Order: sequence, then C-alpha cells, then structure tokens
Amino acid sequence: MTREYAVDETLDGKPLRRTTTRDFAEAARLLLTRENLLAFHVSPGQSTRNLYVQMRASFDAGYVFTIIPVDSRTDWKKSKRFNVHGSEK
Repeated sequence: MTREYAVDETLDGKPLRRTTTRDFAEAARLLLTRENLLAFHVSPGQSTRNLYVQMRASFDAGYVFTIIPVDSRTDWKKSKRFNVHGSEK
C-alpha cells in the first residue's frame, strides 16, 4: 500500500494551497516549519497593535474497520501578543 499525505492551507475557510507528498517526514516538515504563512487579514482601519492569533491543526488519520473515519485535531494554541508592521493602504 502506498500512502500519500496532503497538506491543505486555508484562510477564512477558503483554500489557498494544497501540497501532496508520499514522504511522512516531508509532510511533517510542511506542517511544522512554515515561514511567511498567511494566517489572517487585518481590515483597513482596524488596530494593528496588541494582536493575538489562535491556531490548531486537524488531520485525517484514516479509517477504523475501513468504514469509520478518524480525524484528529491539536489543541488550540494562542500566540504571544504582537504588532503588525508594514505599509498601510
């Protein structure tokens, strides 16, 4: 049996990118080491100071008895407080 791992990135429930690999280590790397990950938008006129982000990962672990889907999720994690720096439009 050949396994394939898919990493889907979404923002506000809309798909951004999907990456597939047959190597578990590569899938783990994609999930754990992301730079410049687009995680949220700050609306014009909204504060860009003292922000927090909460994130969690969910993954499909397969099936039990080939008919019962098994999904797993991490606990929610909250970031440290931060400010968004960049050009204002």
